[in-house]
Amino acid sequence: KAELEILRNKMAELEKYEVVVKPMVQDEHLPTFIDLLQQMKNLTLPNGRKLLVSDYESPYYKMVSKYFVYNGKDIPINTVRNYFVQKDPKDSMKGVKIPDDKKLFQIIPIKQE
Repeated sequence: KAELEILRNKMAELEKYEVVVKPMVQDEHLPTFIDLLQQMKNLTLPNGRKLLVSDYESPYYKMVSKYFVYNGKDIPINTVRNYFVQKDPKDSMKGVKIPDDKKLFQIIPIKQE
């Protein structure tokens, strides 16, 4: 009974993070959205430290898969994972490259005075 209560509490805690309506990535722009995430991942603060720090790529692709939809459907985790493959230079077949025509935005830091 105590274990059941623990599980119920954990479930209630997790449900706080569930969403009813997920933001939808428009048209054919999943790669555009992924490109923006990858740019954010590489941003550096004025003190030289990274804005976002993670030892793994999984938080990014899991976040996209869990909280966004594309073409009106959930985004399979493996689809998003392919954009976050850490490529070894000799293994160019791994992962999905974002086409240049889908790189529509560039995040540029504001000059600090």
